[in-house]
Amino acid sequence: MDTRTLQIFLKAVDYQNITRVAEEFKLTQPAVSAALKRLEDEAGCPLFIRRNKYLIPNEQGKIFYSYVSEMMNDINHMTESIRGGYRPQEEIFINVFTSTDKIYPLMSEYHKSHPETGFVLRPYTGENEDTAHFGLSLKLRQYVNNEQYLPVDIQDLLYVIMNKNHPLAHSEQIHFSDIRNEDFVFLRANTATGYEQSYNQCLLTGVVPHVALAVDTDYAKYAAINSGAWIGLAYNHELSFVPRLDSCVVIPMHSALSGKLVCLTYRDARISEAERDFVEFIRLTDRKEFLYGD
Repeated sequence: MDTRTLQIFLKAVDYQNITRVAEEFKLTQPAVSAALKRLEDEAGCPLFIRRNKYLIPNEQGKIFYSYVSEMMNDINHMTESIRGGYRPQEEIFINVFTSTDKIYPLMSEYHKSHPETGFVLRPYTGENEDTAHFGLSLKLRQYVNNEQYLPVDIQDLLYVIMNKNHPLAHSEQIHFSDIRNEDFVFLRANTATGYEQSYNQCLLTGVVPHVALAVDTDYAKYAAINSGAWIGLAYNHELSFVPRLDSCVVIPMHSALSGKLVCLTYRDARISEAERDFVEFIRLTDRKEFLYGD
């Protein structure tokens, strides 16, 4: 998820009209529609109810809007504080192959003790291949090649949410085989299976979940789970959206398919002293809260 696509999303919710969004960003309407569709694919659920050229945010879209608005405000605030009306004495360049919001608190903490240093995030487009070999980079672990790296985020970790009275509620970790015969509640989604991405991940492990209930909103999903009649699945980046469910527990799933490590990569010979210092700062930072959340 790049910041430009997130800005398009915010305006789409504000205007609820593709034409106005396209005019503001000087894009074609198909380009706006494609950007929003990619965002929904990454989010793993639809964010809008579509009526011709009009876009109405659904429940997931409203929750996502609140989260993205807060994140973009933090980014803008950080950028303003870093720039502060003057050009920083030094700049740290980060090539963004994979986006993660976990980099921003690290940058913010570093800037507090290094106010003279600014950050430049460069989304990788394929056209900036030459400069992408210099500075720091954010990449998925599987794409790291002959580079040093530090983990900064784990994406797509899967959790099961179930009632406290469930026989498995005291487990430290749950395998897919443990819940093979359970009754699940899933969100409907624009995917090949018709359900949210966590359903598809079950299929990849050889487990076909019994969909006892399919709903259209997060609220309905978590209300159903809280009732105790069904269990549900959620990724780590979705847990901040999960309401306080007093009757439920959240337990990590055990799966070789679960979790994508996002790393800050670098080559010693191709980074500046400021970039090297930032790497060392991250190395000495306790990143558990960044990797796993609170």
